[in-house]
Amino acid sequence: AYGKMRDYSGTFTRQERVNGTLGAEQVGEIKARVSPFGVYVRFARPEAAAGMEVAYSAAKRDGKVRYRPAGVAGRKGFLKLE
Repeated sequence: AYGKMRDYSGTFTRQERVNGTLGAEQVGEIKARVSPFGVYVRFARPEAAAGMEVAYSAAKRDGKVRYRPAGVAGRKGFLKLE
């Protein structure tokens, strides 16, 4: 079934426990493409992370993940991670 898919989109929810303390629930929108492989995530909640974006595409030759932080820091645009 995966081989027949072209792309996928959805909403996910996650919640982390750090040092025994349960963090805020995070909600994000995800879009994925099978060929060439690519993933895009935009966070909607909580307010501190709302607007943060992460993107990766295997079609790009540098193989890096691009991200745009939430809030004022995101005004500078996308940054790259190795």
